[in-house]
Amino acid sequence: MGEEEGVIIGKHVYGSLYGISEEIASNEEYLVDVVKKASELANMTLLEVRSWRLSGEKDEVSVIALVVESHIAIHTWINYRYATVDVYT
Repeated sequence: MGEEEGVIIGKHVYGSLYGISEEIASNEEYLVDVVKKASELANMTLLEVRSWRLSGEKDEVSVIALVVESHIAIHTWINYRYATVDVYT
């Protein structure tokens, strides 16, 4: 990496959320709003937010935001009351 070695370019925060409520995990509109608010609070430049309701035994939701600084993503698995969150800036 040359002279730049050891320099932190961005921050990557991610997590696994257990025991989330079905009401939140299946609420696509709410999760889109959460991602929009997160980008605002982090002073990110939001370019686009896309969301999908994925059909399975129960509907899962995925939300991905493209920000100038990188991305925000939320994916839910309702049957497991589980979600992942991934933010990189």
